[in-house]
Amino acid sequence: GGLLEVRVVRMRTQEIADRRRLFELFTWLLDNNKAAKEPEPEKKRAEQAHDTVKHCITLWTGMMQSGAEHNEEVACNVQALQRQASKLNELVRLALEAAQKDEDGAPVRAAAAEQPAPLAE
Repeated sequence: GGLLEVRVVRMRTQEIADRRRLFELFTWLLDNNKAAKEPEPEKKRAEQAHDTVKHCITLWTGMMQSGAEHNEEVACNVQALQRQASKLNELVRLALEAAQKDEDGAPVRAAAAEQPAPLAE
């Protein structure tokens, strides 16, 4: 077999902190709801579980909002790049047309080349 080279990039601690915390909270819920050696008052366990689930939902919501904001930013950047590429395409087309005219401004006959379609905005 051949050698396969893979680039691994470590995720920043800040980016993984909420995911790690969610894992810890869910693990705590799982462990806390197993049969305990020392029985706790039911109300206290229920309050702890409620608070933990509430914290999980808050973290999850924040992660989803952050992801949605990132996706929106990427979409805006792609649209801006498409507009720039379209403008550059038009400039190149105009430059080519100008270069194909003779000194008197008359078009020079050349082999017809199909122009690429501009990028959709």
